Amino acid sequence: MFPFTIGDELTATQADLLASINRKELTAGENIDASSAPLAVYLKASDGKVYLTDTDADESTFKFFGFVGQAQNVLANASVVVTTGGILDGFTGMTAGNRMYLGATGGVLGTSPISNQGVEIGFAVSATQLFIFPQQEKKVSGTDSTPSDATTDNNVQTIGFRPRTIFFMINAQDITPDLGRSIGWWHEGTYYALNDSLNGNLVLSQTNAFQSGFADSSIAITFGSITATGFTITYTKGGIQSTTAEVYWLALG
Repeated sequence: MFPFTIGDELTATQADLLASINRKELTAGENIDASSAPLAVYLKASDGKVYLTDTDADESTFKFFGFVGQAQNVLANASVVVTTGGILDGFTGMTAGNRMYLGATGGVLGTSPISNQGVEIGFAVSATQLFIFPQQEKKVSGTDSTPSDATTDNNVQTIGFRPRTIFFMINAQDITPDLGRSIGWWHEGTYYALNDSLNGNLVLSQTNAFQSGFADSSIAITFGSITATGFTITYTKGGIQSTTAEVYWLALG
């Protein structure tokens, strides 16, 4: 028979045993003192080290990786054990059943999301124990278009999470011929787009999702205004002819 029933509170030893299968040994990028309570950390892309979360910045919020617990107190560049899932013990003052979010600074938690930077990371099992939510990949697909005119458009795509990568296929036209097509992806601010122009050349772009310029019509398509709930597709048009475009996209978070 399973040793636990609904409503049971795990002992510190039991919680530690369950959490042990979700622990990884990494390198601290700064001094981390979790001797009083576990602290949330993120994995920094540039050096592969862990730092305390901070919702003042995107990477330090949305790259949340887990918690430094077990009363560890480590210096920068030292080894540190990070718990990425399961039930973690050692917190204080939580209310059982509350959903918990990353707090503003220093790896702390809060009971409400920070505006535009809300990351839900678990719920309180008890005053001292937190169940850590797995940070699963999210995905949403959709289509968007700009009307046949010479006006710049900013079309908001609401998807319910902050995208890390957006795959896309684009077809652009003016009144009569195709202006070209594009296929590729956007990843955290950088484009990897293969543009097909009218003369048959394939051009790799890392500055926009699509770019076509002619004497009488032009259009550039970019992704921007990345928020906790979506992104914006901007169609920047020029010339005297009307230009239209269709964008087919898949966003991952």
